[in-house]
Amino acid sequence: MQQESASEQYPCQMYQNDKKFNIIIKSEEIEMLTEYDKDMIEKYQKQIDEDGKLTIENNKELKNMDFIKFLKIKKLELLNCQNRIHKLESKTIQALHCIDCNIQSLEEYQLENLEIISVYNYDFKESNNMAQELSRFQKLQLIFLEGFIIDIDHLLKIKGLTKLILYSCQLPNTQALRQFVNLEELHLSYNTIIDVSTLQYMTKLTKLSIISCNLIGLDALKTLINLEELIILNNQIVYIQPLAKLKKLSQLDARFNKIIDSNEIEQHSNYMKFDLSYQDQPTKQQLKAANLMRDINLPIVLQNKLYRLTSNLKTQNNIFRKIISGNLKKQYEIQQQFITRIASLLYQMNAIEPFQ
Repeated sequence: MQQESASEQYPCQMYQNDKKFNIIIKSEEIEMLTEYDKDMIEKYQKQIDEDGKLTIENNKELKNMDFIKFLKIKKLELLNCQNRIHKLESKTIQALHCIDCNIQSLEEYQLENLEIISVYNYDFKESNNMAQELSRFQKLQLIFLEGFIIDIDHLLKIKGLTKLILYSCQLPNTQALRQFVNLEELHLSYNTIIDVSTLQYMTKLTKLSIISCNLIGLDALKTLINLEELIILNNQIVYIQPLAKLKKLSQLDARFNKIIDSNEIEQHSNYMKFDLSYQDQPTKQQLKAANLMRDINLPIVLQNKLYRLTSNLKTQNNIFRKIISGNLKKQYEIQQQFITRIASLLYQMNAIEPFQ
């Protein structure tokens, strides 16, 4: 009888002979596998990419996910899996991403090496158990949760947590975050936050985003001396003076606010990205574009109420272009001697008078 080639052998039999199969089945476990497990292992082990990532989308054919523990996976993505996922076990999974999945509890999840988890739109939005169950995974470094109410105090038990993302979690303020002093990244977008006073204690933060949260003031941020990137898009900010002393801040996205004067932080010369576009200021007070655009590598000023661009507009520090589109004023003055030193100038959708 002709001997089977290696490629024709069943994957379970190949584990000790060929590393190309992404499975981790001990010889004594092979006989314990059900036919369903064997079919799923054979199907999904071929879909694991070279980085150890497996994506399972729309798991209607899955009775359970017990077979996952036999696959050598580093990152598991579950997309639109409507069948309830009661149990998940793996010693190799480091990152788990669940989008539109029916996950009602993590109590029976055994993921001892889990470092990253993100869960979107699942079915126990009104339960506080999520944070408590997450606290069992002591190797977590990043948590991304969207769309539910939780008691985040439980997350303090995770000592190595450095990145926390809470989108649409109905957070009214940041009081519950006061003790998270070791966080390096914090993202609190799409909540109802007005008061961020407790953020002043989180001095290790390097990245912070507070998008669409009705935020009014930035005073609490002036102590964040290590902050490098700040996104405060679509809030109610008027003054950005508290940011003036944040010397490490190199990226600021403050679009869709009510900022009326950028002169307060004109001393900054280290911005790599500085965007104050789409400000909604009903007053006639001029946004001082000359100061805004001075010594900044990629300044962007779109859809504002600007009407003058004069004064000391400088073009050093690798300025390649100035974008001042869509300001829609009857009169727009730009000094010709500065324009000739700019590689490209975008000024569409304005009513610009001829250069003098």
